[in-house]
Amino acid sequence: MAARLLVILLLALAVAAPPARAQDDTANIIVMQADEVRYDDINGITTATGSVEFAHQGRILQADNVTYNEPADLVIATGNVVLVEPTGEVLFSEYAEMTGDLREGLIRGIQILLAENARLAANGARRIDGRITEMSKAVYSPCELCEDSLNHSPFWQIKARRVIHDEALQDLIYYD
Repeated sequence: MAARLLVILLLALAVAAPPARAQDDTANIIVMQADEVRYDDINGITTATGSVEFAHQGRILQADNVTYNEPADLVIATGNVVLVEPTGEVLFSEYAEMTGDLREGLIRGIQILLAENARLAANGARRIDGRITEMSKAVYSPCELCEDSLNHSPFWQIKARRVIHDEALQDLIYYD
């Protein structure tokens, strides 16, 4: 059932999309899989529920529910939200609002697993230009969590009111 819905969605996108140059063909492909997909053709809203996976340009979004508002180019993901970046970073949340290409948006209660298992967590985050993440009330630790300290803070950590993470420059800037 999910595979059939995926094929229908891809065909609909292919028919609706204007002709593109050969090098742009793969950039516009969106792959979505879910237990159930509904499309409101009057409002241009696609709603996917149950084990949703949405992939576009190297980014993978997983969530319990994903709604895509095509006229507004807005994706809203709720429940067990996981966003895997092309760089390998993994973002976790319960709620996220993003542009259709998953490059910009807002995330509440974010946790990020960085390279070499370093961790970042924040009350909220804003994603800009697909590479800069601004976080509020954040904490960073390069330490892996120990099994015996699951109820304790990591041994070493930095806290800040505002953190800017630039993926391209691999910079973390802290403001207090």
